[in-house]
Amino acid sequence: MARVLPVVLAVALWIYGLIDCAQTPEDRMPPGLAKPVWLLIILLVPGVGAVAWLVVKGIAAASTDGPGQGPVRRKKRGPIAPDDDAEFLANLDWQARKAHHERLRREKEAKAAAEGRTAEGRAAEGQAAEGRAAEGQAAERREEDDALAALEREFRGETSGTPAEASGEAATRTPDDPDPDADENGDAAAPRA
Repeated sequence: MARVLPVVLAVALWIYGLIDCAQTPEDRMPPGLAKPVWLLIILLVPGVGAVAWLVVKGIAAASTDGPGQGPVRRKKRGPIAPDDDAEFLANLDWQARKAHHERLRREKEAKAAAEGRTAEGRAAEGQAAEGRAAEGQAAERREEDDALAALEREFRGETSGTPAEASGEAATRTPDDPDPDADENGDAAAPRA
């Protein structure tokens, strides 16, 4: 058994080296020799070729980006997908934010313009309403004054009891108008009892 073990290990190492070299992609091959040359070395010098392959591959892997990876061969960078391009994504994000802020600005301007028109309309309506209210208040005051005057005259017994005075026509007379209750000389009529 002691004599068979080194032979089995040498054959296993030789098969492992051959399969490992055959399966290594071209971009991960150690620099210096091409893949077919390495396969010939491993086949022609079974033990030493396989050990040489594993040593060179290990040294190349240690000097590159990570363990188990061959040297990194820089290829021309081809087009990449848009979702993998950070610059494209940043530009897309900026455009979306810009469009959002422009939409908000337009909405604010439209709202301000609508409020301005509404405020102008409210001001015009308010002025018209104030005018109508002032006219209505003046009419109410005249009616109240006429009603108070009629009550005072009635209290003093000065009312003539005519329907014109009761309806408020008396309040529309000016001091220059002749008093309907006065006699021909302009003297006020005597109060009724």
